[in-house]
Amino acid sequence: MAQDPTDELLGSKVVRNYVHFTLSDKKLLYQLDGNKDKKTHKQMNETLSVTVPLNENQVALSFDFLNPFVQKIIVSESTEPDGTYASLNKFFESIAGLGSQLSAAGAAAVKKDESGTVDFQEGDKPTATSKAKTIVAKLNAPSLVSWKYNFLEKKEQCVLKEKLFEILFATDTSFYRAAEDDDIKDFFPNQISTLLSGLSKTASVKEFVAFSALMNSQYITPLEKSVSRSEDNIKSLAKWDYTDTFDKDCDNLKNHTKSVIDNFITDVNILQGKRKEVIAKLKELKAAMDKFLTQCDSDDNTMIVARVNVDVEQVKIQTIKLRSIALKFEDNLISHTEDASKDELLGKVRVRSYHLIIPEFAVGGFYTDLSYPKYGTKTVDGKTAVSAPVYDKYAIVAAAHLNLILNLHSLINPMLQLGVGTAKELPSFLAGGGIRFSKPKHMSISGGFLWTWRKELDKLKVDDVIENTAVLDNDLKYRLTTKPAFYIGINYGF
Repeated sequence: MAQDPTDELLGSKVVRNYVHFTLSDKKLLYQLDGNKDKKTHKQMNETLSVTVPLNENQVALSFDFLNPFVQKIIVSESTEPDGTYASLNKFFESIAGLGSQLSAAGAAAVKKDESGTVDFQEGDKPTATSKAKTIVAKLNAPSLVSWKYNFLEKKEQCVLKEKLFEILFATDTSFYRAAEDDDIKDFFPNQISTLLSGLSKTASVKEFVAFSALMNSQYITPLEKSVSRSEDNIKSLAKWDYTDTFDKDCDNLKNHTKSVIDNFITDVNILQGKRKEVIAKLKELKAAMDKFLTQCDSDDNTMIVARVNVDVEQVKIQTIKLRSIALKFEDNLISHTEDASKDELLGKVRVRSYHLIIPEFAVGGFYTDLSYPKYGTKTVDGKTAVSAPVYDKYAIVAAAHLNLILNLHSLINPMLQLGVGTAKELPSFLAGGGIRFSKPKHMSISGGFLWTWRKELDKLKVDDVIENTAVLDNDLKYRLTTKPAFYIGINYGF
């Protein structure tokens, strides 16, 4: 619902640069233009009205830092017409009506994921088959389990070269890692979990800046290298020539191995695709972080959430809400969810242009000493003559005023007043001054002078002899009074 423009302007706060907010127990504390120390903040009611001087064309809304991947300030803007000058129209309409009678962080560094190869101590000198079995024993992919145990049970010398198994092991360890592995923290999913955990724990602009600086060097680039290595390994497995790997008498094992590895490649290609999506999502998050930081001040630990362009013809209404963010790593993908339906309303800020002089349309009732002469006749020496007038008192006048209020942002504000009012036959004109109150709203008291038209003798004078009363009536003409009456009363503004 639109507020009364005059009462809003008189009660609003003047701001030149910014309104700064601190969130305390989901209630807003605000401070204007000055020191952002929390001790100077005041608690905000449901709505805060501010006015901006005409020489300033923009005002910022800022907050103490909130991690945008945990909680986000949502500001939406609506507008309504600035009704300040509508008062002029109302006043002129009232004149027109009466005149007819006259004529709107950082996180911990992540190790590089160097895909593994099996290390053998010098002197072991294992056979090709024993080397291959040692490698195969360490595989974890579900699609390899049945084949793995079948392979390990083989007694004969089937494997001639172990290179295929080294590549298989490197690929397997990129996608499937046993919980007891020493380097489990280097595993792709764990790296992502570490990253998201660290990101969600950044609690200041400086920590956010530090974390953003680490995103490429400690997360995105190593992960891209890991994906690239896996890509090379998958390609090698896909085009592998099994002829030189297995003994000619082990065709069954060779064919079984090829079939199992082909299925394995299908599985890891699906995971590989998801990892590429994750990296793309990380790059989006990095870009969002960098963009967010352009609106932050690390010295004050603050962030700008909106910039409001001031318009003399509109009231800009900023609705401020708090939204919770869920950033998770699930099913090998990063999910970033926001539920607008659960936004919590924190308050509204109404931004409008500052007016030193506020026009206001008002109506009221006034006491006045206005009087009207009533001429008659008398008989003198048997002749009809003009008698001295008898004055009829007209003590109460109703009027429509244009109040020109000096905006002191005070309980009491001085004003000038122009108006048109009722009178006995033709309208009256009023001019004066008074006091406009901020509280109670809409109310003012005023006083001044009043002019109106009344019937006065034109050519005749008192005691002039006339033929009859018709001569007197024809001589009476409407004249604007030169000596004003006074008025005093109460106004109600619109």
